[in-house]
Amino acid sequence: MRQISWNELLTSPAELLEWIQQGNALRIYQSGKPIAELLPLSATPQPAWKHSIQRMSLSGVKLSAEILHDRDES
Repeated sequence: MRQISWNELLTSPAELLEWIQQGNALRIYQSGKPIAELLPLSATPQPAWKHSIQRMSLSGVKLSAEILHDRDES
């Protein structure tokens, strides 16, 4: 990961964005402290909550049908 200053980003943004598009990452510093990271989209991990999961299926009576049946009996 390449480390650059905020001023360097402002001086040559097109060159740095091209570098990121090639699959590289940048860490940006301001006053000696890291403030941001720029990553190519393909390298950005997908949040866990966006991962698809397998639907769960259970055999037997559907819960909604069982609730309606209980209501009818009451």
